[in-house]
Amino acid sequence: MKKSLGKLENVELREVWESESSDFTPWLAKEENIQVLGKQIGLDLEVEEVEKNVGRFRADILCKDINTDNWVLIENQLEKTNHAHLGQLLTYATGLDAVTIVWVAADFNEEHKATLEWLNKITDENYNFFGLEIELYKIGDSKVAPNFKMVCQPDNWSQSISREAKRIEQGEVSETKLKQYKFWTELGKELQAADTPLKLQKVYPQHWTNLAVGKTGVHLAATFNTQEERVSAQLYIVRDKSMFKALEADKVAIEKELGEKLSIRFNEFCRDYGSELTLVFEPGKYLVSEAGYFISKVNSVKQTTSTVFAQVESGFNHLMRPMFYGSYHQIENLSNPLGEERFYSVVGYICETDTFGSNRKISEIKEGDYLVFKNAGAYCFSMSSNYNSRYKPKEILWIGGEGHLIRREEKFDDLIRNQVELNNDILAKSVDNT
Repeated sequence: MKKSLGKLENVELREVWESESSDFTPWLAKEENIQVLGKQIGLDLEVEEVEKNVGRFRADILCKDINTDNWVLIENQLEKTNHAHLGQLLTYATGLDAVTIVWVAADFNEEHKATLEWLNKITDENYNFFGLEIELYKIGDSKVAPNFKMVCQPDNWSQSISREAKRIEQGEVSETKLKQYKFWTELGKELQAADTPLKLQKVYPQHWTNLAVGKTGVHLAATFNTQEERVSAQLYIVRDKSMFKALEADKVAIEKELGEKLSIRFNEFCRDYGSELTLVFEPGKYLVSEAGYFISKVNSVKQTTSTVFAQVESGFNHLMRPMFYGSYHQIENLSNPLGEERFYSVVGYICETDTFGSNRKISEIKEGDYLVFKNAGAYCFSMSSNYNSRYKPKEILWIGGEGHLIRREEKFDDLIRNQVELNNDILAKSVDNT
């Protein structure tokens, strides 16, 4: 019996991604999607920053080629290519010192395709220019599927990719990358020997990797910090609240089982080591971080061509970690928790690098709304300061459904309370010496 075939239908890009900056760029910056694009051009990409500042402008996506540590610039255009975006592409590449430049568009003009081909010819082999068209397709009532179509790439690119792979195999990468590669390789061997359902993806010399757990929509993301010799893992559940609730219901049993297995492995290690060791846990951040929330009022909302800024009555003087070392704090709109979600860049009131989060999906924000920053119990108030003569906030302890003031908000008198005034005699001596 012959099987009937469906008809492949083209879907307009704007039906799925209404806004280039708020919809398409955040979608592309997701790990699973940037990997698809990277596979298309033959590179292993890791997103470094979305809406990266370049002078007065913002580049869409800045990535790292994890095999070479070179910068990769991705510029998006959900329309036919134009001269303005070509100029932006070159300007951003110069400002970011990018060696690989990727232009993603709905459709390429022949003159812009020719320009990329010309750039590939006149620049040395260290610089690479790609042109990719993004398309959407479906069959009947199926889900819409994206496709990247290559329209321009460097000459002999496939050969250069092969050379790069050989270079990695021969160990011609940095010491850190080699260390990462060896670690993930050994982890893969351990998982295989343990006959576990966990499956490690193809090993690359990078600080992270994903592990399949044998169920669609669920994976483990493991991170290897070579500087601190520390490994961490996070469980990702994609759009499945029922699964999350099921795990939460079994929290006690899961933690008990993990604790027992850890004890067995630790005792085995002590026997192999030849000495009894003491295992000490420092649960401070684990306990305290979840216990604290930071709340701030929105002063203004500003729409730009690249993003929507929500400026709050706070800054890195209150919560330094996102600016200091890129820590992630979930941000929610307390004033409109069920509103339609949009992408926002939440920034502070200090004229410095004062960004709490870029392109975060948050319920619609209006001026006067209150935003909550979660996991702020540790390293929030304890790292706060009076930078730019700003006041530290009040602290409220919530017990039994009631809030209790435990620390008052600072005033100007608090900033100068410990200052010591010099008497007139000392000041007079200073004037005489000049």
